[in-house]
Amino acid sequence: MIKAAFIRIASVPLGMLYSLLKMLPVQKNKILFLSRQSSKPSMDYLMLLSELSQRVDDIQVVFICNRIKPGFKSKLSFVRDMLKSLYHLATSYVCVLDSYWPTVSLFEHRPELTVIQMWHAIGKIKQSGLQTVGKPGGRNKDLAEALHMHAHYDYVIAGAPFWNDFYCQCFGCNESQLLNYGLPRMDFLSSSMEETARAIKETYPCLSERKVVLYAPTFRKGATKNHLDLIESLSKEDCEVVVKAHLNQDLEVGNVLRCNEYSSMQLLSVADVLITDYSAIALEAATAGIPTLYYLYDYDEYREKNGFNMNISEEMPSCVAYDSNALQAKVHEALVGKYPYDEFRRYQDKFLVADRGHATKDIASFVLGCLSSSSEKSNKEKKTNSVYAVKRGCACIHL
Repeated sequence: MIKAAFIRIASVPLGMLYSLLKMLPVQKNKILFLSRQSSKPSMDYLMLLSELSQRVDDIQVVFICNRIKPGFKSKLSFVRDMLKSLYHLATSYVCVLDSYWPTVSLFEHRPELTVIQMWHAIGKIKQSGLQTVGKPGGRNKDLAEALHMHAHYDYVIAGAPFWNDFYCQCFGCNESQLLNYGLPRMDFLSSSMEETARAIKETYPCLSERKVVLYAPTFRKGATKNHLDLIESLSKEDCEVVVKAHLNQDLEVGNVLRCNEYSSMQLLSVADVLITDYSAIALEAATAGIPTLYYLYDYDEYREKNGFNMNISEEMPSCVAYDSNALQAKVHEALVGKYPYDEFRRYQDKFLVADRGHATKDIASFVLGCLSSSSEKSNKEKKTNSVYAVKRGCACIHL
């Protein structure tokens, strides 16, 4: 494969450059945050930074956030940021990521560096990462091997213990490397979201006048028009429909609200009902206590292309619909208070961290512990495991 061969060739001079950079001194209390999820720090990062800053006066923080968009300029910008990340990886004590970052996984790091994967989802509803290599919805096997996908993580911030096996499969790590803290956003979702709701309703007064249905589907490769039937059916209900597409996809949905300046998580603060499918926003809604319905019109196809780590129809049988008409009836029932809350509570108990509300503090304490023990780490050998016949670290970080 041409891409894989190019990556293997290009990684040689990059590796040599990184070896030279690792001769530089590590900078005191320096933490590097990396993200391909967004071009600006996420809520998880900002909440964690706020907690760290309250505890340590002289903390040094570097953010490199770059979401690649179509076009040569965007790709060139990402290459530039990858080069920048080599310097900061060489001179930091802790690196936190929320997704795959090439220079983290391609190269061996100095013993002083702790790499933490803080994945951007609260759980692992659908398969991803190493689970999907070779599948139509995943990476090509040759390319994944060339990229050393998800290698060189020391720890992974995980959700509820139910998901542990799937985190290990996704990132090629051991269960001992998982930290079942949940994400900082869970603290936001578990507490009052009234301030966010007020701001949204001031911008969109119509959301104060009627019940709000938020539709937030997961990403799908290729075009799909099933959502058009859904929007048409929901228009028959006395509600406002807000559609929030995945960041990698734009949906043609006609005359409905998009609320582009707000994230799907923020929009949960005004939602009376969430409609999704295989997206981890279902776990965010469960954290916030928002009744959720599942529109699984392409279940068999998606299972073949990507795969699942749970059976939604078994876990939430009263909340699943396979066509827009059936879903409309369930939306109507939910809007008038006829929602299966017993099923919902069982879902919460099984798939969410039990003791919620302090994920930010827990993660901050762990990161600060890594900083304080950095002087000892240089005398210790890092744990490794083998995936794709290359040396890999313990876990991964994602935001």
